[in-house]
Amino acid sequence: RDTSLVSDTVSVLAGLLLWRAALDQDTRALARLTDAVLAHRKELWTKTTDCAPIVRALGHAKAADLLRRIREHLVASAGADPRGHEVVAIPLADGLLAQLAGRLEDALVLLQRAGDTERERGRTYAAACIDIDTAAALAASGHASAAAERRRRAVEMLRRLGCVNPI
Repeated sequence: RDTSLVSDTVSVLAGLLLWRAALDQDTRALARLTDAVLAHRKELWTKTTDCAPIVRALGHAKAADLLRRIREHLVASAGADPRGHEVVAIPLADGLLAQLAGRLEDALVLLQRAGDTERERGRTYAAACIDIDTAAALAASGHASAAAERRRRAVEMLRRLGCVNPI
C-alpha cells in the first residue's frame, strides 16, 4: 500500500481547511486543525508533501504560536540534511514569523529565499503564492511601489496558470 498518496492528499486538505479557517478568522478551528496535523505528523509529512500552504495559512492568520509549532516539527523532521519541501517551508515559516514579530528586513530575506527556491525547482505556482507574502512584507516595510510590482507580477502569473485563489 502506497501511503505517500494518502499523506499528500491529507496534507492538501489540511492546507485548504487551514486557509478556510484563516480567512474566516476562526482561531479555534486553526488550533484544532494544527493539532490534528501534528497528531498525524508521522503519517502526513514526507519529503514529498508540500506543507507551504499550511505554513502560509497560519502566517496569514497571524497565528504565531501555531506557526512555531509547525516550524519546530519541520525542523525536527528535516534532520541535518533537509532535501524535501522543508527546504522551502522552514525559511517560509521563519520569514512569516519574522514579519509577525516586526523584523521586516529579516522577513524579506527569508521570504525571498523561499520564493527563489521554488522558482529554481520549477514550481511557478508555489513561488507566485510566496511572492504575495513577500509583497505584504514589502508593503509593511514601507516599500509600497516594490510591493505593488511584486504583487502584480505574482497575480499575473497566477492568472496565466488559471488560479483564482492563491492558497
